[in-house]
Amino acid sequence: MIQRKIGLYGEQQQPAYGSNDLLILEIADGHIACMVKQPVTGQLIAFELFELEDEHGDWNNILYHTRAASQILARHFTNTHIYFNFPEAALIPADKLGTNAGEDFLNLLFGDHENTVFKYERIPDHPQTVCIYRISQSLMDAIGRNFLIVTASHVYAQLMQEASKHQHITNLLIAQVYHGNVNFLFRKAGQVQVLQSKYFSSEADLLYHLLNISQQMQVSPGAVTLFLSGLFNAESDWMVHLRNSFGSVRMDEIHISGDLQKGLTGFPAYYLSPMLKLVV
Repeated sequence: MIQRKIGLYGEQQQPAYGSNDLLILEIADGHIACMVKQPVTGQLIAFELFELEDEHGDWNNILYHTRAASQILARHFTNTHIYFNFPEAALIPADKLGTNAGEDFLNLLFGDHENTVFKYERIPDHPQTVCIYRISQSLMDAIGRNFLIVTASHVYAQLMQEASKHQHITNLLIAQVYHGNVNFLFRKAGQVQVLQSKYFSSEADLLYHLLNISQQMQVSPGAVTLFLSGLFNAESDWMVHLRNSFGSVRMDEIHISGDLQKGLTGFPAYYLSPMLKLVV
Protein backbone atom coordinates (compact mmCIF):
# COMPACT_ATOMS: atom_id res chain seq x y z
CA MET A 1 0.00 0.00 0.00
CA ILE A 2 1.25 3.47 -0.91
CA GLN A 3 -0.08 6.48 0.99
CA ARG A 4 0.60 10.14 0.36
CA LYS A 5 1.14 11.53 3.85
CA ILE A 6 2.13 15.09 2.91
CA GLY A 7 1.53 17.21 -0.17
CA LEU A 8 2.67 20.86 -0.31
CA TYR A 9 2.39 22.88 -3.51
CA GLY A 10 2.62 26.52 -2.55
CA GLU A 11 -0.17 29.02 -2.97
CA GLN A 12 -1.44 27.79 -6.33
CA GLN A 13 -4.04 25.08 -6.76
CA GLN A 14 -1.75 23.12 -9.09
CA PRO A 15 2.05 22.95 -8.94
CA ALA A 16 3.52 25.67 -11.12
CA TYR A 17 6.74 24.15 -12.42
CA GLY A 18 8.10 22.78 -15.64
CA SER A 19 10.77 20.68 -17.29
CA ASN A 20 13.58 23.10 -16.40
CA ASP A 21 13.02 22.59 -12.67
CA LEU A 22 14.95 19.90 -10.81
CA LEU A 23 13.10 16.86 -9.49
CA ILE A 24 14.68 15.50 -6.30
CA LEU A 25 13.67 12.10 -4.96
CA GLU A 26 14.63 10.24 -1.81
CA ILE A 27 13.87 6.55 -2.20
CA ALA A 28 13.90 4.11 0.71
CA ASP A 29 12.26 0.84 1.70
CA GLY A 30 9.62 2.69 3.70
CA HIS A 31 9.12 5.97 1.91
CA ILE A 32 9.55 8.09 -1.20
CA ALA A 33 9.95 11.85 -0.90
CA CYS A 34 9.36 13.98 -4.02
CA MET A 35 10.69 17.54 -4.12
CA VAL A 36 10.92 20.21 -6.82
CA LYS A 37 13.69 22.81 -6.77
CA GLN A 38 13.59 25.96 -8.86
CA PRO A 39 17.15 26.16 -10.27
CA VAL A 40 17.38 29.96 -10.60
CA THR A 41 16.18 30.86 -7.10
CA GLY A 42 17.23 27.60 -5.46
CA GLN A 43 13.87 27.47 -3.66
CA LEU A 44 11.81 24.39 -2.87
CA ILE A 45 8.49 24.81 -4.67
CA ALA A 46 6.74 21.46 -4.12
CA PHE A 47 7.02 18.57 -1.65
CA GLU A 48 5.32 15.20 -1.28
CA LEU A 49 5.97 12.32 1.12
CA PHE A 50 4.69 8.81 0.46
CA GLU A 51 4.86 5.90 2.89
CA LEU A 52 5.28 2.38 1.52
CA GLU A 53 3.84 -0.66 3.28
CA ASP A 54 4.31 -4.33 2.28
CA GLU A 55 5.31 -3.65 -1.31
CA HIS A 56 7.81 -6.56 -1.37
CA GLY A 57 10.37 -4.68 -3.44
CA ASP A 58 8.29 -4.60 -6.62
CA TRP A 59 9.68 -1.26 -7.72
CA ASN A 60 7.83 -1.14 -11.02
CA ASN A 61 4.59 -1.42 -9.07
CA ILE A 62 5.75 1.05 -6.41
CA LEU A 63 6.72 3.75 -8.90
CA TYR A 64 3.58 3.16 -10.95
CA HIS A 65 1.27 3.69 -7.98
CA THR A 66 3.36 6.56 -6.63
CA ARG A 67 3.06 8.32 -9.97
CA ALA A 68 -0.70 7.74 -9.97
CA ALA A 69 -1.02 9.38 -6.53
CA SER A 70 1.46 12.21 -7.10
CA GLN A 71 0.82 15.68 -8.43
CA ILE A 72 4.56 16.17 -8.79
CA LEU A 73 5.33 13.01 -10.77
CA ALA A 74 2.42 13.71 -13.07
CA ARG A 75 4.61 16.44 -14.60
CA HIS A 76 7.59 16.08 -16.92
CA PHE A 77 11.14 16.77 -15.72
CA THR A 78 14.31 16.60 -17.73
CA ASN A 79 16.69 16.32 -14.78
CA THR A 80 16.25 14.18 -11.69
CA HIS A 81 18.52 13.77 -8.66
CA ILE A 82 17.82 10.60 -6.70
CA TYR A 83 19.10 10.09 -3.16
CA PHE A 84 19.05 6.41 -2.23
CA ASN A 85 18.38 5.62 1.42
CA PHE A 86 19.17 1.92 1.78
CA PRO A 87 21.30 0.24 4.46
CA GLU A 88 23.61 -1.68 2.12
CA ALA A 89 26.21 1.06 2.06
CA ALA A 90 29.57 1.77 3.67
CA LEU A 91 32.57 4.09 3.71
CA ILE A 92 35.99 2.96 2.45
CA PRO A 93 39.30 4.74 1.85
CA ALA A 94 39.43 6.18 -1.66
CA ASP A 95 42.68 4.34 -2.44
CA LYS A 96 40.95 1.01 -1.75
CA LEU A 97 38.40 1.53 -4.53
CA GLY A 98 40.08 -0.87 -6.93
CA THR A 99 38.64 -3.43 -9.33
CA ASN A 100 35.80 -5.24 -7.54
CA ALA A 101 37.15 -4.18 -4.12
CA GLY A 102 34.07 -2.12 -3.24
CA GLU A 103 31.68 -4.84 -4.35
CA ASP A 104 33.63 -7.48 -2.43
CA PHE A 105 33.50 -5.34 0.72
CA LEU A 106 29.71 -4.93 0.48
CA ASN A 107 29.36 -8.68 -0.07
CA LEU A 108 31.40 -9.26 3.07
CA LEU A 109 29.22 -6.89 5.10
CA PHE A 110 25.77 -7.73 3.76
CA GLY A 111 26.05 -11.02 1.90
CA ASP A 112 26.48 -11.80 -1.77
CA HIS A 113 23.23 -10.75 -3.43
CA GLU A 114 22.66 -11.19 -7.12
CA ASN A 115 20.79 -8.72 -9.30
CA THR A 116 22.22 -5.60 -7.69
CA VAL A 117 24.01 -2.59 -9.13
CA PHE A 118 27.19 -1.34 -7.44
CA LYS A 119 27.64 2.44 -7.16
CA TYR A 120 30.03 4.77 -5.39
CA GLU A 121 30.22 8.46 -4.54
CA ARG A 122 33.10 10.72 -3.57
CA ILE A 123 32.47 13.08 -0.66
CA PRO A 124 33.59 16.70 -1.27
CA ASP A 125 34.74 17.49 2.28
CA HIS A 126 36.38 14.07 2.67
CA PRO A 127 38.53 13.47 -0.43
CA GLN A 128 40.13 10.38 1.11
CA THR A 129 36.78 8.66 1.67
CA VAL A 130 34.31 7.07 -0.73
CA CYS A 131 30.72 6.06 -0.03
CA ILE A 132 29.96 2.71 -1.69
CA TYR A 133 26.49 1.20 -1.99
CA ARG A 134 24.37 -1.14 -4.03
CA ILE A 135 20.86 -0.91 -5.39
CA SER A 136 18.58 -3.67 -6.63
CA GLN A 137 18.62 -4.14 -10.38
CA SER A 138 14.82 -4.00 -10.43
CA LEU A 139 14.86 -0.52 -8.89
CA MET A 140 17.49 0.70 -11.35
CA ASP A 141 15.46 -0.70 -14.24
CA ALA A 142 12.30 1.01 -12.96
CA ILE A 143 14.16 4.31 -12.62
CA GLY A 144 15.43 4.01 -16.17
CA ARG A 145 11.88 3.53 -17.44
CA ASN A 146 10.42 6.43 -15.46
CA PHE A 147 13.01 9.24 -15.55
CA LEU A 148 15.25 10.84 -18.16
CA ILE A 149 18.59 12.25 -16.98
CA VAL A 150 19.34 10.91 -13.49
CA THR A 151 22.08 11.83 -11.02
CA ALA A 152 22.45 9.40 -8.11
CA SER A 153 23.66 9.89 -4.53
CA HIS A 154 23.40 8.11 -1.21
CA VAL A 155 22.16 9.82 1.94
CA TYR A 156 25.21 8.55 3.86
CA ALA A 157 27.37 10.97 1.87
CA GLN A 158 25.03 13.79 2.90
CA LEU A 159 25.27 12.66 6.52
CA MET A 160 29.06 12.93 6.31
CA GLN A 161 28.66 16.48 5.03
CA GLU A 162 26.36 17.27 7.96
CA ALA A 163 28.94 16.01 10.44
CA SER A 164 31.51 18.36 8.91
CA LYS A 165 29.45 21.29 10.19
CA HIS A 166 30.11 20.26 13.80
CA GLN A 167 33.88 19.75 13.88
CA HIS A 168 34.11 21.42 17.29
CA ILE A 169 32.10 18.61 18.94
CA THR A 170 34.30 15.76 20.18
CA ASN A 171 31.68 13.00 20.59
CA LEU A 172 28.89 13.52 18.08
CA LEU A 173 25.83 11.45 17.25
CA ILE A 174 23.60 12.52 14.36
CA ALA A 175 20.37 10.58 14.01
CA GLN A 176 17.82 10.99 11.22
CA VAL A 177 14.54 9.19 11.80
CA TYR A 178 12.38 7.95 8.93
CA HIS A 179 9.36 5.70 8.54
CA GLY A 180 10.60 2.51 10.23
CA ASN A 181 14.34 3.16 10.07
CA VAL A 182 16.93 5.48 11.53
CA ASN A 183 20.26 6.51 9.99
CA PHE A 184 22.98 7.55 12.37
CA LEU A 185 26.57 8.70 12.37
CA PHE A 186 28.78 8.48 15.44
CA ARG A 187 32.04 10.42 15.67
CA LYS A 188 34.36 9.73 18.57
CA ALA A 189 37.32 11.98 19.36
CA GLY A 190 37.01 13.62 15.96
CA GLN A 191 36.91 10.38 13.93
CA VAL A 192 33.78 8.87 12.34
CA GLN A 193 33.39 5.42 13.87
CA VAL A 194 29.92 4.31 12.73
CA LEU A 195 27.63 5.21 9.84
CA GLN A 196 24.71 2.83 9.45
CA SER A 197 20.96 2.30 9.39
CA LYS A 198 18.74 0.36 11.78
CA TYR A 199 15.13 -0.68 11.42
CA PHE A 200 12.76 -0.16 14.34
CA SER A 201 9.12 -0.92 15.10
CA SER A 202 8.58 1.16 18.25
CA GLU A 203 9.93 4.17 20.11
CA ALA A 204 11.53 1.76 22.59
CA ASP A 205 13.50 0.18 19.72
CA LEU A 206 14.59 3.59 18.54
CA LEU A 207 15.72 4.59 22.03
CA TYR A 208 17.67 1.35 22.35
CA HIS A 209 19.53 1.89 19.07
CA LEU A 210 20.57 5.43 19.99
CA LEU A 211 21.81 4.47 23.45
CA ASN A 212 23.41 1.24 22.31
CA ILE A 213 25.67 2.90 19.76
CA SER A 214 27.35 4.95 22.51
CA GLN A 215 27.87 1.81 24.59
CA GLN A 216 29.39 0.00 21.62
CA MET A 217 31.86 2.84 21.17
CA GLN A 218 32.63 2.80 24.92
CA VAL A 219 31.56 6.41 25.34
CA SER A 220 29.17 7.45 28.08
CA PRO A 221 25.98 8.95 26.58
CA GLY A 222 26.49 11.81 29.01
CA ALA A 223 29.59 12.79 27.03
CA VAL A 224 27.76 12.75 23.67
CA THR A 225 25.99 15.56 21.81
CA LEU A 226 22.99 14.21 19.89
CA PHE A 227 21.56 16.01 16.86
CA LEU A 228 18.13 14.55 16.18
CA SER A 229 15.64 15.08 13.36
CA GLY A 230 12.96 13.29 11.41
CA LEU A 231 9.54 11.69 11.63
CA PHE A 232 8.88 11.53 15.38
CA ASN A 233 7.06 13.39 18.11
CA ALA A 234 9.44 15.41 20.28
CA GLU A 235 6.80 15.60 23.01
CA SER A 236 6.64 11.83 23.60
CA ASP A 237 7.99 10.00 26.64
CA TRP A 238 11.03 8.51 24.89
CA MET A 239 12.40 12.03 24.41
CA VAL A 240 12.46 12.44 28.18
CA HIS A 241 14.73 9.38 28.41
CA LEU A 242 16.97 10.73 25.67
CA ARG A 243 17.36 14.11 27.35
CA ASN A 244 18.13 12.43 30.67
CA SER A 245 20.73 10.16 29.05
CA PHE A 246 22.72 12.26 26.59
CA GLY A 247 24.90 15.19 27.51
CA SER A 248 23.07 17.40 25.04
CA VAL A 249 20.10 16.77 22.73
CA ARG A 250 19.54 19.28 19.96
CA MET A 251 16.74 19.28 17.42
CA ASP A 252 18.35 19.50 13.98
CA GLU A 253 15.97 22.03 12.48
CA ILE A 254 15.61 23.60 9.06
CA HIS A 255 13.55 26.62 8.05
CA ILE A 256 12.43 27.04 4.44
CA SER A 257 11.42 30.37 2.93
CA GLY A 258 9.48 30.96 -0.25
CA ASP A 259 6.39 29.25 -1.71
CA LEU A 260 6.21 26.43 0.84
CA GLN A 261 6.97 28.44 3.95
CA LYS A 262 3.31 28.68 4.99
CA GLY A 263 2.59 24.99 4.46
CA LEU A 264 5.69 23.89 6.35
CA THR A 265 4.69 25.85 9.45
CA GLY A 266 2.25 23.00 10.13
CA PHE A 267 5.19 20.74 10.98
CA PRO A 268 7.94 21.06 13.61
CA ALA A 269 11.13 22.41 12.05
CA TYR A 270 12.95 19.12 12.81
CA TYR A 271 10.26 16.85 11.31
CA LEU A 272 11.13 17.01 7.61
CA SER A 273 14.70 18.21 8.07
CA PRO A 274 16.49 15.07 6.74
CA MET A 275 14.62 15.33 3.43
CA LEU A 276 14.54 19.11 3.07
CA LYS A 277 18.31 19.28 3.57
CA LEU A 278 18.68 17.41 0.30
CA VAL A 279 17.29 20.52 -1.42
CA VAL A 280 19.00 23.44 0.35
